[in-house]
Amino acid sequence: MGIEQGRVTRRTVVVGASVALGATALAACASDRKTTADDTPPPGTSTSAPSQAPPPSAGANAPASPRPPNALAAASDVPVGSGIIVGDTVLTRPSPEAVAGFSVVCPHQGCAVTKIAGGTIMCPCHGSEFNLDGSVAVGPATTGLAARGVALAGDWVVAVGPQPAPPTAEETEEQPVAEAPEPAPGTTLARTADVPVGSGIIAGGVVLTQPSQGEYRGFSVVCPHQGCAVDSVTNGTINCPCHGSKFNLDGSVAVGPATRSLATRQVSVQGEWIVGGQGGEAVVPEQQAPNSESPTESQPQSAPGGKVARVSEIPVGSGVIVADVVVTQPTAGNFVGLSSVCPHLGCAVDSITAGNINCPCHGSKFALDGAVTAGPANRPLERRPVTVQGDWVVLSDGSAPAPPPPPKPLWCEVELLGSTGSAEC
Repeated sequence: MGIEQGRVTRRTVVVGASVALGATALAACASDRKTTADDTPPPGTSTSAPSQAPPPSAGANAPASPRPPNALAAASDVPVGSGIIVGDTVLTRPSPEAVAGFSVVCPHQGCAVTKIAGGTIMCPCHGSEFNLDGSVAVGPATTGLAARGVALAGDWVVAVGPQPAPPTAEETEEQPVAEAPEPAPGTTLARTADVPVGSGIIAGGVVLTQPSQGEYRGFSVVCPHQGCAVDSVTNGTINCPCHGSKFNLDGSVAVGPATRSLATRQVSVQGEWIVGGQGGEAVVPEQQAPNSESPTESQPQSAPGGKVARVSEIPVGSGVIVADVVVTQPTAGNFVGLSSVCPHLGCAVDSITAGNINCPCHGSKFALDGAVTAGPANRPLERRPVTVQGDWVVLSDGSAPAPPPPPKPLWCEVELLGSTGSAEC
């Protein structure tokens, strides 16, 4: 916006105070003696209180013309080769003779852009950047900022043409988001001992909490605000990294912007394990399943790998996700093991549909062999070698599936794009 009229600067206060003190002293002296013609102040001086210094807007750079009613900012306030953000409008100055206006709303997931630096308009949520003409410079956004009608009118940048109306109540309501699938009945998610009382963990695409001793609950990892994946359970809340929503251990909203609770997931306790669904045989991802018979060739007990899933549970042309492992079967009898950690910012992929492995956080997709089919990820999923032993697919290195690590901080996205190679990312 233009510089506010009548703004009092520190210098104004200091100078004004000094002159006022001087004037007070003069007035005090004058009260002690009779005023004569010789007491007439010399030219250029005054015994009256000084007037307030003119506001900065009256300086050399201030607009000479009056501010029109549709003015957004003084033209001098919009730097050439950059821009400013005024309310819900981005104003840019690609050249001295041109201005452009755009909505502050990032078209990726509706966050507001907050900064203009280095000739780009930046969104803080997922790292999208836009050129001064509103076009996409860096994803994950795929469409440019919505244009706003603006023009130069003398010393001012003014709004022209129809302006967008404020959003209606319906438009500001949360829209449905794609939910992560329910875990298959009997799918082992975690040991009961791994879920702290008064807290929880995220395992196998499910949030598991233990609000009180022996009370286990399951929820979807998908935040109902805009479909990001929650990534941590700390201090009694389940936390979404994208826009700051928090949920209580019963899934209800603790802090917005989300207005709806996390979707519930059916879980049950079988022995020392928390499994998906109610009842059914638990598929334990390591060693021997509880109460099972002695190991045979078709049911391995330990080395050379930990159990991931039964062969019959992995569809041809699709796959399954078990904790931090993805196992696919692109063609009959051809099993591929992959990490469930998206190489973009470390979220966990959460579904396999239409031949794609999907990351819920920023929309990356991967083929059944782990190759990238849609960004912003630019590297394939990491391989996790697997073998078939009897009717089981097992990890070849003998390890067991484990909860995926938490996502990386959002600033890592900027570093990855800049290839700075920070060890912390």
